[in-house]
Amino acid sequence: MTAIVERHHVIRALLRALRTKKFLILAGLSGTGKTQLARRLAQSAIAVDRQQGSGRGLELLEQSLDNVLGGDESFLFEAIPGRPDFIRVLDVGTGGGRSKAQPLHKMRVGFLPVRPDWTDAKKVWGYYNPLTGRFYPTDALVVLLNAYRDFAENGSDAGNYFLILDEMNLARVEYYFSDLLSLMESGCSVDPDEPRRVRMGEMARIHPLDSMIVSTGQRGIHDQRSEAEAAAAFGTGRKLVSQARTGAIEQMVPLRELDDRRFVYEPLVKGGEFTTRPRAPLAEFDEQRHSIAVLYPIPPRVVYPPNLTIVGTINVDETTHAFAPKVLDRAFVLEFTDVDFEAAFGSHSLWGVVGDTLQELHRLLAPYELHFGYRVAGEMIAYVEQSDGNLSSEVADFLIMSKVLPKLRGTEHRLGAALRSLQALCSERGWNQSERKVARMLAQLEATGFTSYF
Repeated sequence: MTAIVERHHVIRALLRALRTKKFLILAGLSGTGKTQLARRLAQSAIAVDRQQGSGRGLELLEQSLDNVLGGDESFLFEAIPGRPDFIRVLDVGTGGGRSKAQPLHKMRVGFLPVRPDWTDAKKVWGYYNPLTGRFYPTDALVVLLNAYRDFAENGSDAGNYFLILDEMNLARVEYYFSDLLSLMESGCSVDPDEPRRVRMGEMARIHPLDSMIVSTGQRGIHDQRSEAEAAAAFGTGRKLVSQARTGAIEQMVPLRELDDRRFVYEPLVKGGEFTTRPRAPLAEFDEQRHSIAVLYPIPPRVVYPPNLTIVGTINVDETTHAFAPKVLDRAFVLEFTDVDFEAAFGSHSLWGVVGDTLQELHRLLAPYELHFGYRVAGEMIAYVEQSDGNLSSEVADFLIMSKVLPKLRGTEHRLGAALRSLQALCSERGWNQSERKVARMLAQLEATGFTSYF
């Protein structure tokens, strides 16, 4: 797994940005651990929520960071001996009882890898299939609804929820993300005049019906429903009664079936402006009695709860799209291009074997922004492990050919000086195959003004 190390002031800035605005974009060099960093910080915030019984996870993460820098231990962060500027972000899913990931994490963290063909919001929400009568939600919609229910029921004490969009600029963000961009500007909030009341804010439609729709599970409870019950649940129109008799409407979930949790969904079904929490505590959750756990009903509208955080990761190259100003205006952007192999792998048993080579490659390529990240370095170290821990000329030659040179492509202005420096290094170290490949790339560059590995 990619090593997650970063300068502690960068982690601090990231945490403060997340508390300021619930939309963050992590940009920069591929393989620096942007996605894993987002995952780990999300899981860490949820672990702290679980321990503290509140939604202060993001706030307490910075306190934990300060404690580690002061010499204390934590299951969230780890100091790096000899490198006081760096901190290691730990994976809470691999620790002990306090830190181990719980099923709660799956309910609160949604991971959504973006594809180039995304052109509308259905890719984010999911879709309704009129042939089956069911809605097929994405993880993003499930997490958003979980966050909304938590906020509606608990207000400012609601826990943290996260949506991670991986490679979010492989498609045009303003196309598939437009609904969420609008909802962010006017999300639901606690009414300052009545703490038990939640202002719904702007809504977005996700399916065409005006009722809850089943997404999972078996219906069952409508099998013997009479026409009178169907009329009471769905209205008195002859068409609706006929649909209930034929089973075409069996997948709908009437609000009255949600018992004391109907207040959460009612404004999303009816387009209401407010929802008010009951004065009495909600009844103990009963899977046999409540449809939420069995069927996971999907309302026709959604709002943006303030306890939902969206983190997107991007790479900037010829395969990606630029961001529209309206996207960047709504987000904090952090760039990750600085890598330090010694901070990440200095404690590895093979650092003494591979460290000099990694550092030398970084020294040659970084001035031209052609360097590689922790993922590539980690895989190179792993390959040396499979070679009995011996970085022979043959092994190093293979690693340069397979992990470094394939990513080099461009013009004389971009690659010329870097390739000549790399050719000199290959000649000096006896990496003959790599030296010949670099020579061919330089010849192509001289002949056409452009070169690539392939």
